[in-house]
Amino acid sequence: MRYSYSLATLLLSTVLLQGQVTLPNPTLTLADGEGYTLTLPAAAGNRAIYTCDGASWTWVPAANPFFRNGKWIAYLPPMDGSSRFYRVSTNPVIIDSSLLTWGHEVADQIEKTLRVKNSNLYSEAVTKTGTRFGGDSSRAYIWPVSTQFRTLNSLTSINPDARSEALRAFADEVLLKYWSASGGYRSGLSANSDRFYDDNAHMVVALCEAWLITGDDAYLERAEATQQFVMSGEAPAGGGIYFATNQKSELDAGSTLQGARAAALLYKCTGKAAYLTDARRQLDWAATHIQQDNGAYYQWYWVTGAKANQADGSPLVNAISFALSARVLLYETTGDLAELTEARRLAEAAIAKYIDPDTKIRDEGYWAYELIEGLANLYEIDPQSRWIVPARDALLWLHAHKRDPNGNYASLWGRDGDQTVALSQWTLNDMAAVARAYLRVGLVRIADEPAP
Repeated sequence: MRYSYSLATLLLSTVLLQGQVTLPNPTLTLADGEGYTLTLPAAAGNRAIYTCDGASWTWVPAANPFFRNGKWIAYLPPMDGSSRFYRVSTNPVIIDSSLLTWGHEVADQIEKTLRVKNSNLYSEAVTKTGTRFGGDSSRAYIWPVSTQFRTLNSLTSINPDARSEALRAFADEVLLKYWSASGGYRSGLSANSDRFYDDNAHMVVALCEAWLITGDDAYLERAEATQQFVMSGEAPAGGGIYFATNQKSELDAGSTLQGARAAALLYKCTGKAAYLTDARRQLDWAATHIQQDNGAYYQWYWVTGAKANQADGSPLVNAISFALSARVLLYETTGDLAELTEARRLAEAAIAKYIDPDTKIRDEGYWAYELIEGLANLYEIDPQSRWIVPARDALLWLHAHKRDPNGNYASLWGRDGDQTVALSQWTLNDMAAVARAYLRVGLVRIADEPAP
């Protein structure tokens, strides 16, 4: 049974409550006994909302009504100066209890086989005999680093007290070793390594997520600085982002759409209107230049050469997945039903195009996990089984058919048959994509009410 109380009524309560905050309304779901539901009215904007971490008890105003798991919140009604305190504790809905176990297993395997000794960083790849190889200067490229970053974020969200310090140490070393004096993360440790706009958009997503989990402002500051570099790659005409600083012959679907998602995340984190404008501009450009009628996206849009002003390249699963996550964020933060409608269309198209009837995803895991994530993101604000069941079933198939006898995974999630023999080598990007996918769906949280 559920009850709805006014803000004033609940302010009289001294009971310690647990619940979840969702946007865009916002709604704070509080659970105590049978459960209470608190919907903040429009007038709630006149009330000051503060958060703290429950350790230092330093209270700060919440610029955006999004409360991170485990944080304490206080409503300070201006009429009498009194306050009441509530702790936010969003408990996951169990989609399949095995997924979290498997996610931890793969994450542990990454630590055992790919973590660099006496460092917070990782190798690019390793053989079954323990020989490290690939990458730059014996370290992984920044794209796999960003994938592993999101795996570490998931682990930290499960146990922030135990893992937040290690997450920050990892992020600090990544900044120290990969950040360019010219702005943006380099693809590798070498000073002359290329800087890719899509790599940096991946890092913005990971950094924003780390901030939402921990509340550590260092992550948000780095995310904004990185997004500044991403947007420096936008074409002069406005809309569309190049692939790399040294490649200006085509605009790239991954850079553009993950850049849009990164901007939407920053809008969620900061409330700065410029990020909302950036996200919409990139999505609008992609819709008119590289999006197919079925919702998928071509890889490139040529701006020079014989194919100038033409879209080209195979429509990869990651591009539509970036757009899906971006649309979910824009609906979540603006309440615009058109964004939800497009998110649903993209999800339907992606499921039909990239997930086989026997539930497997055919594509490479380092792209496919973005679809898993996009479907989980949509499910949390639009809790219909048609979104989460394909994601769950694809992961169940993955574990049953592609896990080698030692617990390692190769790049292909649905092709080349079952993995019945031990892999001779594996990479950070392949393994981190699997770990993140298991953990992401295992940690799915349902929104308070189904979307319209």
